[in-house]
Amino acid sequence: MTTDKQTLGSSVGASSVPSGGAQRPVARAAARVGRAEVLLSVLGLASFGFVFLRLLETWRVSPRTVSHHIRILGQTLSYPVANLAAVIILVLALLGAVVTVTAMLGAARELVAARRFGRRLAAGGRPHLEDVLVIDDPRPHAFCAGLLRPRVYVTSGALEILDEPALDAVLLHERHHARRRDPLRLATTRVLAKAMFFLPVVRELGRRQQALAEMSADESAVNAAPGNRSALA
Repeated sequence: MTTDKQTLGSSVGASSVPSGGAQRPVARAAARVGRAEVLLSVLGLASFGFVFLRLLETWRVSPRTVSHHIRILGQTLSYPVANLAAVIILVLALLGAVVTVTAMLGAARELVAARRFGRRLAAGGRPHLEDVLVIDDPRPHAFCAGLLRPRVYVTSGALEILDEPALDAVLLHERHHARRRDPLRLATTRVLAKAMFFLPVVRELGRRQQALAEMSADESAVNAAPGNRSALA
């Protein structure tokens, strides 16, 4: 609906006034997809984390006359000859370590990018319409940014080309994103998708979550101003 943009992985297009549950099918779908993605990712992270911790607790190496033996989760892994079960456990443990480190690095990158972007926006913005900040930019854009404290931004170019009803519709859309903390939701989705790289379904759920977030914001704007759909368009 709006001219949303994502910058440094921390901004999305957002709006406000919730309507009756029967009029919010997209919002309910977005919530279900979000819960499914988080549940799947948390289960995966917990499983690999458990295997990795058990690996550290039970790691044993002992020299023998012909070969060495490693005790992992009660399994004996000998080398250069190894039994399949022990190899599988070791691979799972190493994968758990990769998943954990990837998730931590991804979360750190999202936080750093969001803070830098937020500082640049705050330095170049000026108050407008209470909670909205205006950015001096001739290009027409409106978006929501900020992980923990999302805010709505609109460019001076957008203010010049939008009449009042259209601007109200745009801001309703963006405020919906801010109320739902969609920048944080989508940042979490990106971190989980990168960490669970071996599960394509997580990445696909993330793409659907992003699409549903935009549709839900449009739905909220329509419900808030049902008689003004031309302005919304």
